[in-house]
Amino acid sequence: MEKSIHRLTFYHPVVEKIANCLEEAFIVGGFVRDRILGVRKDVVDIDIVITKGSLAKAQECLSRVLKVKPFCIRRRVLRFTGENWQVDVSEIKGSNLEEDLRSRDFTVNAIAVSLNQVVSPLSHTAELFDPTDGLKDLWVGLIRLASPTAIKDDPLRILRGVRLKLELSFSFHRDFVKESSKHAVALKSVPGSRLGEELTRILKVSPLHKALKELQEVSALEPVFGKVKGVEKALLRVKRLEEEVFPLKEELFDESLTLHLAGEILPSFTRYDCLKLITFHADSEPERVAQILKNLGFGKKSSKMARVILENIELVRRLKRLSEDSITYKEMAYRFFSGAKSLVPCVLMLFLSESESIKTTIPFVKKLSALYVEKFKNLQPLLTGCEIAKLKNLTKPHRCIGKIKSHLLKLQALGTISTREEAKRFVLSFKC
Repeated sequence: MEKSIHRLTFYHPVVEKIANCLEEAFIVGGFVRDRILGVRKDVVDIDIVITKGSLAKAQECLSRVLKVKPFCIRRRVLRFTGENWQVDVSEIKGSNLEEDLRSRDFTVNAIAVSLNQVVSPLSHTAELFDPTDGLKDLWVGLIRLASPTAIKDDPLRILRGVRLKLELSFSFHRDFVKESSKHAVALKSVPGSRLGEELTRILKVSPLHKALKELQEVSALEPVFGKVKGVEKALLRVKRLEEEVFPLKEELFDESLTLHLAGEILPSFTRYDCLKLITFHADSEPERVAQILKNLGFGKKSSKMARVILENIELVRRLKRLSEDSITYKEMAYRFFSGAKSLVPCVLMLFLSESESIKTTIPFVKKLSALYVEKFKNLQPLLTGCEIAKLKNLTKPHRCIGKIKSHLLKLQALGTISTREEAKRFVLSFKC
């Protein structure tokens, strides 16, 4: 198989800038893979391996030409980050380039091209250094291990393999499946933050239910997420959320509520991403799901979101069984709205995803969503805290004020109180 390719395939302005700083170096990894496949990304990630000279010697020059200071992401690896690019420069692993490439995860990521050849005007082509036949695997669409011990050396490569398969629409080599299934239990020892980072990358390239199914096939589901009640039911619930419920969001909810779903909890991790993970664990206790998200490095906001959604989903289930005209319905709806607040759409989408029939449940969800917007979303007390304090002859901050405001808001939402005069009479009669 031809092992050379036009050098401009790998051209990037950043590559040209750094070439003169390095005596001898190779571009490796995902950038090479994507450029061979003709994949162009908005943000490029370029890995450079130095085969002659030292990283310390090159650092000053690289900082100068890239106009940015690097930070060390691990021993002997410097990262330079720009607006739409990221460059990792590292010293070679092992005694030569072949050893370095064979220590990588997959053959499709173990192809190297000379940096000097890429920027040289004296040649049209650049030779590919491909000791593991990664080029052949690229053409046939195969995720194959770069070495027999690749998964054992780093079990996180199981998740990376799943991501690559879904991102590139490739297939797994049988050895990947065999080694992943054999070593999947070792994922329990991988720091949760690393698992979370890889899950975030997966969420950007694929529907979660497809990734979960792939993890299940290689026995990695439980090591990553812990024991899940009714796995098949949970997988179906996530699939319905992604394929049937989420596409209806504009039809179901106010525009501001749908925009809230797209907001980021962490960089590249949105509330909708978080909802997918919560939906997968919807049959578990709220505190357990909150802990799972925390362990995966998704932060306190994600944990709080899990608690709020799963603590309020039962209220929606009960509301579905009540008459809309009953006072019990109205009071329970208020409890739901005041508890879930801006997460009302998330709770309702989870409810739709778990319902026996999405089509017949939609009218109920629409009415509840409309009620939230009409009666609660912009609800403000008819009296301020200062006005309440004056009516109750309270000269200092007092817990009674907050209690009165809470009750006043509830009565406003239920329609019992609608004017300031009614509110004043209520305040005067209220006993803390």
